[in-house]
Amino acid sequence: TFLVSTGIKVFYTMYRWLRDRGYPIQFMFHLSDFVEYNTPSLRQQMPTANTGQYIPKALKMPLSAKLALFHQAIETIAKDYTFFTLKNLVDNHVEVFDNPQRPS
Repeated sequence: TFLVSTGIKVFYTMYRWLRDRGYPIQFMFHLSDFVEYNTPSLRQQMPTANTGQYIPKALKMPLSAKLALFHQAIETIAKDYTFFTLKNLVDNHVEVFDNPQRPS
């Protein structure tokens, strides 16, 4: 996830840039964003740092830290935008795309 790999400062910079231009935002989570990879059953399946493999930051970051980061981002976006779930977009795609809600 972009937010986990770059951090909240980059998120704030990019968010303000998008918001100030009135662009819509697509903010997506993946199931793997909500997994605690540091549990004993998963830890043994994760590659170690000395194997020459790229290890995404999300695999090393505790779930509690990821949730706190996600909370900051969602709270920030919620101040300026109305959230639509993927189901909302599918069920109402014509209305949503014909009348996008942009921040004021």
